[in-house]
Amino acid sequence: MSKTTLVQDHIFRDGEIVPFGQYLGRTRRKREAPIAWSADEIRAAVAAMPHGERGTLALVNPEAPEAGTIARGLSLAVQVVRKGESTSPHAHSFWHLYLVQSGAGLADFGDVKKSRPIAAGDVLMFPAWCAHAFHNHDGKEDLVLICLQNLPECANMGSLVRQEATGELAVVYAEH
Repeated sequence: MSKTTLVQDHIFRDGEIVPFGQYLGRTRRKREAPIAWSADEIRAAVAAMPHGERGTLALVNPEAPEAGTIARGLSLAVQVVRKGESTSPHAHSFWHLYLVQSGAGLADFGDVKKSRPIAAGDVLMFPAWCAHAFHNHDGKEDLVLICLQNLPECANMGSLVRQEATGELAVVYAEH
């Protein structure tokens, strides 16, 4: 049984010392099975869910050892920017790889005064801490973006940080 100690609002627990063979046994993971999501299911879910500024939905591997992931350390989200709307410029500690699924608009990147037209088929890479935003002001249809990101990896390391357009930094932790 491990004991706990409260020190300045943090709970410290005694650690374990285990034989190396036991440690190796604890690191073994079950082999993951392949997963598929149909385009029809994704389209139906996109149509049914609210479109928040940070995303519409995520594809999740229900057997992944890390909650909310599609593969170790990675998540895949779908973001919809409705006709006539924009997202707020922001930056964070994780990268995004966007695939423009449909629609057209503008992507702001880095210094948000830099914009680039985007359309279906384009691929965009925003490294960590690269400010970005999307605009769909003149679009005839919603701008649909598929986003692969290492957000779960940063969360697992305790380094998930967002910077809003105001410049305010927020370290993201789950409540105890």
